[in-house]
Amino acid sequence: MAVLYQSQTLPINPPGVEPVLTVPQFWEVMILKCRRPELFVKAMSASEVLEETEQFIKRTVTFKEVY
Repeated sequence: MAVLYQSQTLPINPPGVEPVLTVPQFWEVMILKCRRPELFVKAMSASEVLEETEQFIKRTVTFKEVY
């Protein structure tokens, strides 16, 4: 099993960019990215949430085959 960690900091509402997200809207997108990462990462074909609590989401992901 591989365990991958990534960290990145980006501005949420940079000047001049529309639409401007509210904190609740941003949080909703972050939860969606945790639950369904394949919608945002082209290399993933599927994911399954195994367990979810207030503190974490445990999931499996399936990566696309590369030929």
